[in-house]
Amino acid sequence: MNSTQNDWLHGVDDVQLMLRLTQTSVPTLPNKLEADGQQLQKASEEMRTAIDQAYGKAFVVIVFSNKERVAGPVDQLEGRFPGIGEMARIIGVEYHGHMLHDSSRVFVVDAPKSLGGYRFRVTAEQTLDQRILCIRKERPTLWPLKSLLKDYTDFFLKEILYANLNNGEKSPTPVNGGVILIIGEPNSGKTTLAASLIHEWMQRVPITAITLERNQDYRMPDFIDNGSLCLQLDISNRNPREVFERSVLTMSHDLLFFGEILQEEDAGIVIDAASSGKTVIATFHGKSIPSGLDRLVRKIKGKETEEVAREIVSDVLRWVIRVTPAHGSGGRSVQYQPVAFTQMVKTAWSTGDAAMEDAMRKAGALWRKQETQNTR
Repeated sequence: MNSTQNDWLHGVDDVQLMLRLTQTSVPTLPNKLEADGQQLQKASEEMRTAIDQAYGKAFVVIVFSNKERVAGPVDQLEGRFPGIGEMARIIGVEYHGHMLHDSSRVFVVDAPKSLGGYRFRVTAEQTLDQRILCIRKERPTLWPLKSLLKDYTDFFLKEILYANLNNGEKSPTPVNGGVILIIGEPNSGKTTLAASLIHEWMQRVPITAITLERNQDYRMPDFIDNGSLCLQLDISNRNPREVFERSVLTMSHDLLFFGEILQEEDAGIVIDAASSGKTVIATFHGKSIPSGLDRLVRKIKGKETEEVAREIVSDVLRWVIRVTPAHGSGGRSVQYQPVAFTQMVKTAWSTGDAAMEDAMRKAGALWRKQETQNTR
């Protein structure tokens, strides 16, 4: 099977394997200390056979980047999507292996070259009557910032990342402290922009960056020759606050990236990090900047009044960037709307959405439309 037969994988965002419990009667391996080699080999072969049968008949939903969906049993889709059965079986073997050894709900599978050599991140979920494996193709290649922003790149660098980026400046000073919040709907390109901003920052200035992510869509370089370092911490199955206090606060760093604020605790970590003088880049779901900020306030409100919660957010926000995608036949059209969180914008925010939109326009909120390929 050559790689061209599996080009359909290039455009796939997510694959879901949904298996009913009656279909997944997979025998377990005996204890290695109690079984001899022949017993282990026989049990292993029985396990693989059972997985082949179960996963070969699994119901699969394929979601493409343009939102097209294809659904059906794996064995019936094999003709149209070569390798889908092999991929299902490989993931099945890995899944049952992880269940036996560490009961991990999230794990990574490296597909063979016959399947394009892609890396897949698998999240296992259990419903009332089905076992669902949500499989997301990882994106190991970082997008250069200029390929995303094109002629808009200098604006981002001068206004958002650096306090003194002038022509010929060899050692620009990063903006210190505060939150750069990237807002957008799911799969709009928030993480893509964040990863590119961090990578660009690391290339231009020697910094230490730490990321807290539940699903690491991009693999950042551990270090760059100029002395920049990046430590990516996986919080998929860990308490984010515990990781933040035990790891992040005990290490010297210049930049923290929090991948997707989902819970009150996440918002609290972002606020605490920015309040301590660190620069924080964070992503957050939102259809617009005003509605996104209102949701953020509700996440940190807790025992505080809404007025106090708004003041807390206002004190740490420096920039809000809205990312809006529009799917088309020529790739993905992405719009970026960066807004400096000035005093005028802060005041208008408490007045209402209309006043906020007007203030953002007066503050120089800009829209730029860029044609890029698939981003997350």
